[in-house]
Amino acid sequence: MQAVHAGDLVRTEALAAEAVEIFRALKDMRNTAEGLRALGTAAAMRQDYGRATPLLEQSFALYRETGDERVYPQLLAHIGFVALNTGDFLRARQLCLQALESARRFSDRWAIAMTTMLMGHADLAMGEVENAQDCFQKGAVMLQAIGNPLYLSWCLEGLAGVAAERGRCQIAAQLCAARDVVLDRLSAVLPPAHRAGYRQTLEKIQGKLGASCVTAAREAAQDISLDDLLILAQ
Repeated sequence: MQAVHAGDLVRTEALAAEAVEIFRALKDMRNTAEGLRALGTAAAMRQDYGRATPLLEQSFALYRETGDERVYPQLLAHIGFVALNTGDFLRARQLCLQALESARRFSDRWAIAMTTMLMGHADLAMGEVENAQDCFQKGAVMLQAIGNPLYLSWCLEGLAGVAAERGRCQIAAQLCAARDVVLDRLSAVLPPAHRAGYRQTLEKIQGKLGASCVTAAREAAQDISLDDLLILAQ
């Protein structure tokens, strides 16, 4: 997973494939499932969604056999991420709702934050802008509370999409810039939560403000706190 967040997906897949081979030989179902989950995550990040889904579903099936339900929310969210990026927004939302219910049962704060935020992206893609904003704001607050800034980038790009939909392109540009600043500060590589949706957001901003607007906003974002940006996005 460290290799995933460093953007080294080739190394991720090599390590995960080796782990799966070792743990299958040891008949260690749980860690085999974890290796399959890492393989599926890497495939999803590479946009190889046709490979990602069966890997994640195999992982989910093995976890069910072990009776370890605590990982269900994260796996459902991963499968929902794939559905979101293949345009099956309704299924993505349904998977996030299932994940959220499971995460609440185990008081898994990280999974609650992640599934809430991913549900926001599904809502935004379906035109449910008010619901989307509520999900992104809640997700951002939860991620800040648990000290996990990495996935704040997905909340910020979602809030940028909401702002762009409302014609608030200057604020949308600031939020896109803040997304990049967060990742730069963490030296992390993370693709957009919904690639097509984020691309549309950038196109709307550039169409309204010009091609250089995001670069200018990025320079300004260096001096704006996340709290202030989240207030602007309301």
